[in-house]
Order: sequence, then C-alpha cells, then structure tokens
Amino acid sequence: MVSGTVFDIQRFSLHDGPGVRTTVFLKGCPLRCRWCHNPEGLSPYPQISYDPSRCIGCMECAGVCSCHRSQGSFHVFDRTLCRSCGRCATVCPSHALEPAGREMTVDEVMKTVLADKRYYKADGGMTVSGGEPLFQPEFTEALLSAARAQGINTAVETCGYADGETFIKIASLAHILLFDFKLDGEAEHIKYTGVSNRIIKENLCTAADMDIPIILRCPLVPGVNDTEKHIESIAETANSLKSVREIHIEPYHTLGLSKAELFGMKSSFAASPVTVPDAEKICEKLRKLTHKKVKVSK
Repeated sequence: MVSGTVFDIQRFSLHDGPGVRTTVFLKGCPLRCRWCHNPEGLSPYPQISYDPSRCIGCMECAGVCSCHRSQGSFHVFDRTLCRSCGRCATVCPSHALEPAGREMTVDEVMKTVLADKRYYKADGGMTVSGGEPLFQPEFTEALLSAARAQGINTAVETCGYADGETFIKIASLAHILLFDFKLDGEAEHIKYTGVSNRIIKENLCTAADMDIPIILRCPLVPGVNDTEKHIESIAETANSLKSVREIHIEPYHTLGLSKAELFGMKSSFAASPVTVPDAEKICEKLRKLTHKKVKVSK
C-alpha cells in the first residue's frame, strides 16, 4: 500500500478549488519562499511544534524524550536531539508540543475523503496541497487515482516545480490545477523562492496544452511582487493560455512567520499584511487587462 507524509487534512474547505472540498496537505517542498504561509510543509519529515506560551513547566516531556530538559525555571527544547518520534506530544497536558506530519496510507486518507463525499455535489471534491504534492509524486498519483475511481473531482495545488514526466503524470489525474504564479522574472524568482521558474513556466504551458482547467494562484507580497509590471505579467500569462479559467489574488499575511517560530525556524523576511480592500484594488487593475475571472482568495 502506497503511503506518504501528511501534515493536515482540512474538511469542508471553501478556498482550495471549486465547491466544498477536502484538502490533503502533504509535507515536503522544493521551494523556500520567503513569505511561506505553510512552513510546516517545507520539510518532508514529521516534526514537532513547540509553543512556549502554552507550556506549564510540568516537564512530563523530559521523562520520555531526551531532547527536553529544564534550565532553571525554563523549558529547553533541543531540536538537534529530536527524532520527531512524537512521544513528548502524547504526554504534554497543555498541548504546547504538537506533532506535525504523520505517515498515512492512501486508504487512511480516502476514509476521510469518502466520509465527506455527500457534501461535494457537482463542483466539490478532493484537493491535494502542501507543501508541494509533486514532492511526493507516487503518493499523490495514488491519491488522485483512488479519488477518481470513486467518482470524486480532483484538484492539485502546485508550484509546478518538477520534471516534465512527473508533472504530466500528476496533471493528467487532476480535474483542475491550482497553479502558483509567484514571480515572472527568473532572477527575482530565484531570489525569493530559491529556484528558477523555467521548468515551472514549461509545466504551466504543458498543462494548458493538455487543456486542463487552471486557476492561477497569485500571492500578493508587498515589496516583492506588488508592482505594475507583475500585474501585467499575470494578465499576459492568463490571456496567453486558453485553459486558465480564473485568477486568484492571495493577500500576504504574517501567520506563516508565527507558525515558523513554533518549528524553530527564524526568518528575516518582513512585510506588512495585505488587506482585502488593497487586494481588491489589484483585482480591479487585472480586470481591465484580462477577460478571465479575477477574485481575492480569502
């Protein structure tokens, strides 16, 4: 049985594709976007989050895991010793320690997906997100195949960064692609995500050639891509690809930074959150440049 590492399954989601959806979040991502909203999805391995504000100092965790110790009146979590076994989280009474990511089989995931099937109706279904679903291609392929076998609509939220063969295999099993469009220029893309966008653009064009319905998901990050040039590039890309159905503008928020701290990650990135009214102004500009549907993804 094919298995993969899942860090969340969100039921009754309304923002990860059309209709009511069950969104399966997989761990592992090849990009390192400075504004990442789901830092718990970056590593492909299970992790432990630690929220000091919830810790009551009982040190039950130290009794089962050597990575925890007391130093004076403080609880010290030494992540260099952590094996992400999760035992500390099971004994933490205040939930200061929580597991993020666990191995699941396709059948285990599908049990939840099928439990919600009656709510999907015509438009809803299962969305595989992350992290990056293409980072776990065998598991993603098996999930999509299992869902389609049950007559469930499938969506894949992807940054598009994978070799062409892998991308085609996964894309062919998706009824719709939620395709990230972060930055148009290669130099800027490398600067802010850590990878070139050449293969991403190639895969986007491939998906369009396959006539797969595409929603362009465009993060709006102040100081990074909130420029007239980028807005024009979004419209030009959408207009050049017939299968692009919609453009979704995703306002930047700082939740990812606070989540990253729970996993011992530090970031020097700083930007002000984008309000929905400000994002709507960008949408208005786009509507003058394209006939495609444009909306704010809240």
